Amino acid sequence: MAAGSRRAAHATLTGSSPARRPREGAVTGHLFKVIREHVPRTQDELAEALGVDKTTVQGWESGRRPLTSTQAGNLRAISRTLLRLGAPRCALDDADAPG
Repeated sequence: MAAGSRRAAHATLTGSSPARRPREGAVTGHLFKVIREHVPRTQDELAEALGVDKTTVQGWESGRRPLTSTQAGNLRAISRTLLRLGAPRCALDDADAPG
């Protein structure tokens, strides 16, 4: 069996897929949490400020719901809101860069 086939079979057998690298400049879940704590807001408070459910914020922070899959317009709105709440601009500079 070729190495590529073994990896594919392994991924299928375990139910996991190979890890994907986040696009360069992407805000990771950990960074999102650090930004939220810097603001400072609870997950509930930030969810309300962003107009999303608390489970969405939890998903972003845990990485279950990657911010990179958020539509560009929504990502820009999130960035603007975080800046308005006091997030450091340097943490968000690349958040809405095209990927």
